[in-house]
Amino acid sequence: MHKSKSKPTSSSVDPAEGHKRMTKVNTKVVTHRQVLKFTTTDEALNHALEIARWEREGVLKTLGNWSPGQALGHLATWVGYSYDGLPFEVPWFMRLLGPLLKGRALKGPMPAGWKFSQAPGGTWGTEPLSTEQGLGQLRRAMERLRTVPPIRPHPFLGTLTPAQWTAAHLRHAELHLSFFAKKV
Repeated sequence: MHKSKSKPTSSSVDPAEGHKRMTKVNTKVVTHRQVLKFTTTDEALNHALEIARWEREGVLKTLGNWSPGQALGHLATWVGYSYDGLPFEVPWFMRLLGPLLKGRALKGPMPAGWKFSQAPGGTWGTEPLSTEQGLGQLRRAMERLRTVPPIRPHPFLGTLTPAQWTAAHLRHAELHLSFFAKKV
């Protein structure tokens, strides 16, 4: 896994101290996020554990809008959608274009700040959770992904192999976990 050192931003949130963000951060333009590249689900889980440790030690810096528990729960929820289906209908043009972008989507970083217009808050699976609750959900989801590959088509990318499903979820984890850093 490759990580770059994060630098401070103008974010005023310190979730370790329980402060709530007064204004939303435009996550499309957040700078100094960690650069993460996971090759296994264990690497993603280990980084999630590191984020939890930073939070316990009071040295966690949050660069986005979610708490660690929300981000971890969100990742777990989307792994679950691989098996159980989505809570919404994917627009036809996304189903048409997705397979053409499969290679790029599975190898490159996911774009930050993308929102689903039909979802309250822009996406699903962002309920407030403690970090430990989110870690538990993510552990179970990643274990399921490791042991029972999804058989349904990806809602945007179409038919995927088990390795491609894992890659899709690792890119998703890289995106959301990049918004947490250790204070310097």
